[in-house]
Amino acid sequence: GWVYTYSQCPLVNKEKIYIVNNIIFRLFILCCLPLISFAQDSTSTRSNVGCISGNCENGIGIYRTSNGNTYEGNFSNGKFNGQGKMNYKDGAVYIGGFSQGKMNGQGTYTYRDGTVYQGDFTNGKMEGMGTMTYVSGNRYEGLFSNNMKSGKGNYIFNDSSRYEGNFLQDKMDGQGKLVYPNGD
Repeated sequence: GWVYTYSQCPLVNKEKIYIVNNIIFRLFILCCLPLISFAQDSTSTRSNVGCISGNCENGIGIYRTSNGNTYEGNFSNGKFNGQGKMNYKDGAVYIGGFSQGKMNGQGTYTYRDGTVYQGDFTNGKMEGMGTMTYVSGNRYEGLFSNNMKSGKGNYIFNDSSRYEGNFLQDKMDGQGKLVYPNGD
């Protein structure tokens, strides 16, 4: 048969093996070098936490949090306080009032998908009166509690029909009235 040992094979010699191995090594380096550089970049980004510019103690500044969010605005005693803007790592954005480092007072929170909440915030959560406008064109106007529709409110559908009534934990609850676009 055609069985050869490594040293007997007429098509293989040490010089060809060296060239092939050298090519494979160079391809490996070319392919993996960008990955190694990327890993170093992500590490250096993590170390870029804290005050980026301005006065982040008592004034106006830009601050990057440890989870990658960036705050621009007013500071008091080293905390977000007063008017500011938070750009979240996931693409969401909040513009409005802050107190003791949390969303507080009137503000607008725009989700990554384009859904927008405008209204009251307390201690970092949607609390009180607000309007949630969904990408579909539907919108809710009414009370919020713990980031959910809760209490009296109106849910207006994109076809102009609407539900007027109570909500509990983000769902229609109890007595309510459904009004169709023709007024029925």
